[in-house]
Amino acid sequence: MELLQLKYFYKIANSRTLTQAADELNVSQPSLSRMISRLEDEFEMEFFDRNGRNITLNKNGEVFLHYCTPVSYTHLTLPTICSV
Repeated sequence: MELLQLKYFYKIANSRTLTQAADELNVSQPSLSRMISRLEDEFEMEFFDRNGRNITLNKNGEVFLHYCTPVSYTHLTLPTICSV
């Protein structure tokens, strides 16, 4: 697992759409989708329910989000905190 995967997961979980998350992360939607698929493969479980263009957190995703939120928040805010 890489911090980048957590960052991507966190962004998708909070935006609820791959397209919006990809735009905010400045990555293509297919590469974002591949990164999340690799994360799910690593944990041998799906974190999202996919229905056409819609994507929602499932129970596994909700639990994973709960535990990755502190790490993601720290990773996203650390550069700002350290530059003070």
